[in-house]
Amino acid sequence: MITNREIISENGIEYIRKDGKEEAADEIRFAIIDSETKVYTLIPDRFFNDNVNKDEDAFANTYTGKYNPNDLQSLTGSERMFVQLYYTLKDANKGGDVLLFVHGFNNDLEDSIDELIKIEKAIIKPGSPIKHLVLFSWPSRNNLLKYRDDHRDAELSGYALGRAYDMLRDFFIKLFGRNPEAPKNEPCANNIHIMCHSKGNFVLENMMIKLNNERRPTNALFEEVILTGSDVDWQVFEEPRAFYRLTEICRRVHIYHHRKDRALGISETTKNGSNRLGKYGPRDIRKIPSHVYVIDVTNIKDQKGIKDKSIDHWYHLSSKKVQNDFIEVFRGVNSENLKGRERISPTTFRLS
Repeated sequence: MITNREIISENGIEYIRKDGKEEAADEIRFAIIDSETKVYTLIPDRFFNDNVNKDEDAFANTYTGKYNPNDLQSLTGSERMFVQLYYTLKDANKGGDVLLFVHGFNNDLEDSIDELIKIEKAIIKPGSPIKHLVLFSWPSRNNLLKYRDDHRDAELSGYALGRAYDMLRDFFIKLFGRNPEAPKNEPCANNIHIMCHSKGNFVLENMMIKLNNERRPTNALFEEVILTGSDVDWQVFEEPRAFYRLTEICRRVHIYHHRKDRALGISETTKNGSNRLGKYGPRDIRKIPSHVYVIDVTNIKDQKGIKDKSIDHWYHLSSKKVQNDFIEVFRGVNSENLKGRERISPTTFRLS
């Protein structure tokens, strides 16, 4: 887990604030979640020690590019998490792709972990390349009346997610060097993907705004990006909006939308005045960049649960057809070859 939720320390023990009532911050921490018990363990971070310099860029100077896999306990923060993932992915028995999941609004810490566990059960299965999950948990609240607070926190959390992106990019440079033809360490040959649900798309949008505003170099660190139930403006892919450059950090983007998404209908009529990407898809398909594909899932019939069928916002958790489509995307199958899709145009499809 990567989180910018507030860290509270009592009697020398650190834990994450659970109620989501804190304001979002730029600072991020890293943790390991046991999905069997739902217990998380915070990774020690020397930059959160009051006696240590907290320079945001100082971490980049700590990397040597060589690590001993048996000495992880001496590492802290992002370095320990990234190194541990690197050696796990290199292991022939444990290797596989990584999925970074960004949850939506109305999710406190416990809810976000529960949603991650549901995704684990839905996505990590035979035939799926996904073997490891990373949750970005931002200070959303479990309260439908606190949408405006979540909107503000999602905006600020995008900058925190941008810091995590910068850390990962700098880690790769330190680990592999700048010459892909002669890497300093052996690459693991696995991929990293992103899935954002609901207001988590707004978090990702603000990460891209941060990268654009700071004119930071962008690298295609990710393979596939899936946007589902997207609570963002349907013009977000049109230049100069932030997602116009989203394909600079990945290979492909897949947008899943449902025309009967009632959660987004409430969002656009009572909270945000514009049409939502997750309900209508992009406003003008001709104005979005290449390698962006749109999938209409309005006609799916296999959702489970009264809430899922009546609101049509959580199909990423309730529809096996959608989940199987995700897996085929993660496998890198060409969009036009995916089973169950009806092709509408070169980049738009219908799933039913």
